Amino acid sequence: MIYLEITAEQATISHLSSQLLWDKPKPRSAENIAKQISYIQLDTILAIARSHDLVLFSRSSSYKEETVWKALKSRKLFEDYAHARCLIPMESLKYHVSAMLRRRDFVPKWYELVDKENTWKKNIVKFIEENGPTRAGDIETPENFPSHLFTGWNTANKRMCEYLSSRGYLAVTKREKFQIYFDIPERVLPNFQQINEDLPDEMEVFWHHIKTTLKAVGFAPLDRLLQYKYIQGQMIIGQKKVLPRNLIKIYLKEGDLVEVIVEGQKKPFYSLQGKLDQMDDLQLKDNNEFQVFLLSPLDSALWTRESILSQYDFDFKVEIYVPKQKRKFGYFVLPILYGPNFVGRVDVKLHRKDKMMDFIKWSWETEFAPSTNFWRCLALTIKRFVKFHHAEKIEFGNLKPKFRNKLKSHMELN
Repeated sequence: MIYLEITAEQATISHLSSQLLWDKPKPRSAENIAKQISYIQLDTILAIARSHDLVLFSRSSSYKEETVWKALKSRKLFEDYAHARCLIPMESLKYHVSAMLRRRDFVPKWYELVDKENTWKKNIVKFIEENGPTRAGDIETPENFPSHLFTGWNTANKRMCEYLSSRGYLAVTKREKFQIYFDIPERVLPNFQQINEDLPDEMEVFWHHIKTTLKAVGFAPLDRLLQYKYIQGQMIIGQKKVLPRNLIKIYLKEGDLVEVIVEGQKKPFYSLQGKLDQMDDLQLKDNNEFQVFLLSPLDSALWTRESILSQYDFDFKVEIYVPKQKRKFGYFVLPILYGPNFVGRVDVKLHRKDKMMDFIKWSWETEFAPSTNFWRCLALTIKRFVKFHHAEKIEFGNLKPKFRNKLKSHMELN
């Protein structure tokens, strides 16, 4: 078994550069970013811009809010599940179609009710086939259907359309103001019928996810490798149940994967064999070249909590779903990345009516001593961040007066 030893700095730079968070944001299209980081997670939360917009903004100097939907409508991206609903580059389509069709044989408990409604399922597909792109809210629920079992986003018609799209009976053709429009897959997914006739098997799908994950995250510990796209669950290969971690051992033995020993890390990292020639590029920059990024709490660079804590000594928990009285840092908290380190976090809220961006609560890591260059970089990032949100006023919340003055002075100078 081949293995490689690298420094902690090299592992960090590999991760951040793979996530397009090591250099200054460049003009990049949504589809090219998706091709690099493998997926762009979607979420409904609207404290500021939605999470997918923040992910794209962080990596592209030219991205404008919601223009990603052009890439979906023009078939450069499609929508399916990675670890959640995501926008995915079209080059991965056949592997996701294969997974969609396999889902038809597996019905989670929360889908059992809609799975039994065969007549309703057929009627929905027929209606959309005849009428074209349709929102779930425009689908009528049959009389006597126990709709009281569904609340919020889990209304019966939404749940049914989600069920049908996750299993390849429907596909998302576009989104308008985040509203999903469904159509039949033959009209949405290129070569859908041809893919159906020559599907990748489960091993091919798994290996595709391993390769694209390592492209997206660089050298990766096992939990990040298997959880980045939720491929850690038990698989059925032939008639046998197989654990993904056991497949990793086979890939290591056969030389497809390389074990990477990272300085200061107890657990090994992994890499594709072909990545070894990139080692010379993993060099630490001078501090004056560091960038500041305000990341979405759902950013793909934060997967997983365990690996981020181990690699960066940064314990980040999404508190969106934590009761208000139990939150430590706030509701929509953005990690602050400076060069190779997570140095703090800030809870942010956009008051749209007043066009005011409120940086409510700043929390810094214990040993972080902000430099002049940090305040300069943060000022540039905040100016760009506020402009992206069309805000005209800024509140700095609990930021200490001496820090506030430094930040404001750099914002005026830039």
